[in-house]
Amino acid sequence: MSDLHRLAAELGLALGLLSTAWAAFLLVARRQPSQLFFINLAWTTVVLAVAGLLGGLMAVTGAGPRDILHIVYGVFAVATIPVAAFAAAGREPGRRRATWTIAGVVLVILVLRLFQTGA
Repeated sequence: MSDLHRLAAELGLALGLLSTAWAAFLLVARRQPSQLFFINLAWTTVVLAVAGLLGGLMAVTGAGPRDILHIVYGVFAVATIPVAAFAAAGREPGRRRATWTIAGVVLVILVLRLFQTGA
């Protein structure tokens, strides 16, 4: 299960990097996000949630993380995109694009910290 947890985390990082680059492009180009952009955000959230569930199962079976901050970073990483969606709702387009870009950077930082604090 450890390998699946790590694979999901790596895929989450890759999707997070894609989301961040895509959001930054939209911000600089002053373009509106497409439905595909939001589908990518949804998949990023799902993949990170799956990694979290696998990690939770590992912790229950006795293979918990070496640092408790791993759990804190994991919860924040999974919550980043939904919180950004809430923050972006009702804002003007430029602020929505900036919110998605900042959220992407925060997400990537959190996932990188997850790798540093993991088992």
